[in-house]
Amino acid sequence: MITKADLDKETSQKELLELSDLNATGSIDESVIDDAINDAIAFISSFIVIPSDPTPYLRSIAVDLTLYELRKIHQLQDEEVKKSCEEKLIKMARGTIPITTAQQSVERKTKNAYRHAKKRLEFKGFN
Repeated sequence: MITKADLDKETSQKELLELSDLNATGSIDESVIDDAINDAIAFISSFIVIPSDPTPYLRSIAVDLTLYELRKIHQLQDEEVKKSCEEKLIKMARGTIPITTAQQSVERKTKNAYRHAKKRLEFKGFN
């Protein structure tokens, strides 16, 4: 669903090195990053079925959760990030936010206008 390249877009190489280098080797530990990605995906899959073509919004949630998991190793996590992601995933589970690019394009075509309920206006007392 996401790759290290997706993480590179959100954070610096230096931060990834600091968060993943648990053995002080001076290099990014890919296995630590992969574990964090898998933890994030497992959390997401507890709410929705992971699609084969996720929306960029769902990918950004996965990146945020991966960084949360990496920071949690060092007790640097921000609980607000997880709560925010959880709220978004609940909305995705309810169907109010699309999870696939196919859903996203269909919703754009169908939800261009808001319809008000048809009510008759009464003008009693106006002259």
